Amino acid sequence: MYPIERYLGTLKSYVRNRACPEGSIAEAYIANECMAFYSRFLEGRDSRSYCSRKWSDEIEHETNKEESLFPTVGESYGGVDVFELDDKTWLQAHQHVLFNCESEVVENYKKEHIAEIKRAYRKRRLTQHQLDHVHFDTFHEWFKEQVKELEATSNILKDVKVLEQGPSYIAKKFSAFDVNSK
Repeated sequence: MYPIERYLGTLKSYVRNRACPEGSIAEAYIANECMAFYSRFLEGRDSRSYCSRKWSDEIEHETNKEESLFPTVGESYGGVDVFELDDKTWLQAHQHVLFNCESEVVENYKKEHIAEIKRAYRKRRLTQHQLDHVHFDTFHEWFKEQVKELEATSNILKDVKVLEQGPSYIAKKFSAFDVNSK
């Protein structure tokens, strides 16, 4: 695709009122140019279209001296909307974090839970799909029980305790978030 065709496609995407497309295009073009102009004078901020720094293919990750399951990544821009999670969304978030956590401790708990499910369903052999389904549906509750039992008998890692509790019901939604900021 030629550059002029690409640019015309961008201008065409600005049309909001089909009865007066010229006005929509002109208004969006001026707004875009103004934002680009203002962003050049705001210190420490990059606009979406006109980044002042160049991103390389390799992203340099700064590692903290203390390893954590929850590293701080990125920086928020714009407005923040605080809202409360419903029970279904909270459960989905908790399961997502547990199943995508890159921790050997959690992986060991997952293996132990699968072994326990296999023992419980010894008489009726489960297919892999059924096993995965039962594991996904019951792991968060089982994990919570295991951590509470372990907590009563010995010390437990702070991150594992946080994983057991699950996410907060109060969440933040950002209008923009730069994952690659330093």
